[in-house]
Amino acid sequence: MNTTIRLVFSAVILLVAMTALAQDASLVRANVLVTETSRDRAVRGLAKENFQIWEDGVAQTIVSVTEGTTAGEYVIAYKSTNEAKDGKWRKLRAKVDAGKGLDGIGVAFSVLFQQGYFAPGPIPGN
Repeated sequence: MNTTIRLVFSAVILLVAMTALAQDASLVRANVLVTETSRDRAVRGLAKENFQIWEDGVAQTIVSVTEGTTAGEYVIAYKSTNEAKDGKWRKLRAKVDAGKGLDGIGVAFSVLFQQGYFAPGPIPGN
């Protein structure tokens, strides 16, 4: 390949990578720790459908839920419906659908989660 083709190819790869990073950066990630209330035992194996999250009282659509490094920890990712880049505090509330517990019966879950985050601030010069 000649140098011009290599440069164009490299620029395209860089553009695709930057687009992917920009899309990923718009996601809000919230850490949630879930334990069984009666036994204080970490709850594993929950899926996206088991979680609900609200930002400033508005229900958000969860994009993904992955298990964290600690037993019972989950990372919830969602794209905020509030796209304002105002640097303000956004209050979070999370809930887990108890459904069937670890023993096959309904149990209550304790949910610890980050209480909120600061939205990105305005971009200088805009």
